[in-house]
Amino acid sequence: MTFEEIIEVLFPYLYSIRRLKTYLSFDLIFPSTWEFPNHLVEKLQVTQNEGSDGKLITSIVTVPNDMSGTLSGIQKIIYHNLEREEKEKLFKSKVNELKKLFGSTNLEQLKHLEFNVYEETDGDPQLYGADDDEGLEGDGEGA
Repeated sequence: MTFEEIIEVLFPYLYSIRRLKTYLSFDLIFPSTWEFPNHLVEKLQVTQNEGSDGKLITSIVTVPNDMSGTLSGIQKIIYHNLEREEKEKLFKSKVNELKKLFGSTNLEQLKHLEFNVYEETDGDPQLYGADDDEGLEGDGEGA
């Protein structure tokens, strides 16, 4: 990964990079809602404090010869939380779609409502639902 690529990922959250004797400290500011799963931070030296604006000030310290591992860990934390935020937005959107559907569809049609999940395996979409043997039958809305 080039320096430009690293900065592109870190820039929205980067507060400073400091030299502490023989260590480097990456000081980052994250939303207070972000999570730091153990499997992502267990190999990192992380210190966190709450900022005055409710943001989370996070310092990640590394030795220079492990910088690529540390930067990779920071990138995973960022991508994990961005994906989580997108999933949350999508969930809220789908809940609103369901509310509209339930408001405009009669009870008998709703009783036949099924949810099908598409999962790609080797580039071929596969349909998984309440009954995997049914495949793509019906329009998924029970009507």
